[in-house]
Amino acid sequence: MNLSYTYRLPFARNMNNGLIKRVFDGWSMSGIFSTQSGFPTTLFSGATLVPNIASPQCATPAGCPNVAVTDPLLLGAGTTWLNGDATQVHPSAFADGVNTSSVSQPLVGVQGTSGRNHLRLDGLTDYDMAITKLIRVTEGQNFQMRWEVFNALNHPNLSGFGNVFTAPGQGFGQYSGTATNMRQMQVALRYQF
Repeated sequence: MNLSYTYRLPFARNMNNGLIKRVFDGWSMSGIFSTQSGFPTTLFSGATLVPNIASPQCATPAGCPNVAVTDPLLLGAGTTWLNGDATQVHPSAFADGVNTSSVSQPLVGVQGTSGRNHLRLDGLTDYDMAITKLIRVTEGQNFQMRWEVFNALNHPNLSGFGNVFTAPGQGFGQYSGTATNMRQMQVALRYQF
């Protein structure tokens, strides 16, 4: 949903005093508010690590290296769904807030049970606003002063969700960034003719 508005303050339009009219006339406010629901995502299991028994290092059990096993019929690593109920995972922006007890790694070569697009990510909410003062110089010329605020609510809109269960360093169930910047302001002066 997107809403936009422009409102010109009407109280000084009909004033007779020249100085008071110049100070109070020409003010307007505008803004854009947008909100959207989060996109659906699928939780993938990723690659499974198993001992590489063909390695010469496997002569001793302690030296046996692991190798990533993927299912080529499922288009490689990260395309097998997890086992369990993906709707019970609660995405988090913090490392200790992720509930992973409801999902698990399926057996090698087996498609998981969590299903496609079971989890809906965080949505996006943004509000940008501006206050404008128009100062008339002549009939067809004027100055415009603007104060603009982007992300006026300073709302964190999260992005970069880690949806691969075994991806090292990715942070499964966690967000790694934001989709919008923090609150930013700017002042502009424009001469119109």
